[in-house]
Amino acid sequence: EIERSIMKNYKRDSQKKNNYDLRKLTLELIVVFLGVTVGFLLNNWRIQNQEKSLEQKYLNGFAQNIKINNTSLQTAIETDSLRIENMKPMILILQSGELPADSVISVFQNIISISRLEFHTDTYQEIINSGNLNIINDFQLKEKIVNYHISIDGVKFVEDYFHNYHSTFVLPFVLNEFNMLTGELNNLDIIKTVKFSNMIASYYSLLQQQLNVYKELLVKSIDLRQIIESSLSK
Repeated sequence: EIERSIMKNYKRDSQKKNNYDLRKLTLELIVVFLGVTVGFLLNNWRIQNQEKSLEQKYLNGFAQNIKINNTSLQTAIETDSLRIENMKPMILILQSGELPADSVISVFQNIISISRLEFHTDTYQEIINSGNLNIINDFQLKEKIVNYHISIDGVKFVEDYFHNYHSTFVLPFVLNEFNMLTGELNNLDIIKTVKFSNMIASYYSLLQQQLNVYKELLVKSIDLRQIIESSLSK
């Protein structure tokens, strides 16, 4: 009887101990799980905050770059528009073959220089080189940013073509035929040549093309800047 009592007490104590150990193990597992989960959530929150902060940094950089580019574009548009307006009546007179000498001098003064813009794209270069483009969460905004910089490359292509033409054909012609110190032509008969007519017509056409791509880019710039500033204000 005593042995049965001892065995019964032993089994009861063992069961209590096992139940206690199981509860303790379960509690420890819960604590570990909660610790890992909280750590994961905190780490995820920290990463999201870092990415959000980095996204804001890039967006601020884009806004600043676009602001500077817009100022340069507006100045170039005003300059080229004025140059075209000054040349337009001369082109019409040139077509009639009755361009007076003073108008020829004005033409040479207009075509001696052309505009070329220095676009600020350092933020875009940084985000591309670092592989962080996907940090911009808004897909449409990201697409507009990429398209904007593709358009800048397009403007540069037009500028390069115009500059190559200007340095290859226009400048040598002007330097040979026009005395910039006295403002006189070496030979008035030059205005009757096909070479002169073609040069002026080509210059005017390329200048008009450059002005058009400047205007198109400015429209995209204004639109993109508004979207970026709207995103920054959220």
